[in-house]
Amino acid sequence: MEKRALSPVITTVLLILVAIILALLIWFWARSAIGEQISKFDGNSDRPIDEVCNLVNLKVEKSETTKLLITNQGDISVYKVAYKQSDAGSTQVTESEELNILPGGSKTINVGDNSKITSIAFVLLGKNEENGEVAYRCKFWKDLA
Repeated sequence: MEKRALSPVITTVLLILVAIILALLIWFWARSAIGEQISKFDGNSDRPIDEVCNLVNLKVEKSETTKLLITNQGDISVYKVAYKQSDAGSTQVTESEELNILPGGSKTINVGDNSKITSIAFVLLGKNEENGEVAYRCKFWKDLA
């Protein structure tokens, strides 16, 4: 019985294919791990939106029993707000309609029962190369007293 091996050409082609497949897998993994870059245009330059989130200064007051008065005391326009409502052990996150609170401006939103609201986050309007304008909810929440 005769023993046969793969020819060097076939072996080389198989190794190159394996290397290409591994490179593609690493590329797609890295692309999903990094995510899309969203920036905020502030008049002078584009900055990563995560940095801009730290500059937002909102004052939130509970007015009446069903409303929140939101005042923008910073220099960054706020597109929307999101708020957490806690009731009987469950937490619900609700995002407001478009508010577009400019620096120095204020808006009142109806939230149902404002005594159940525990914290608020803000949503900025940024942009990325793939989709144009994108709403981005900042990662940290401001606790309400």
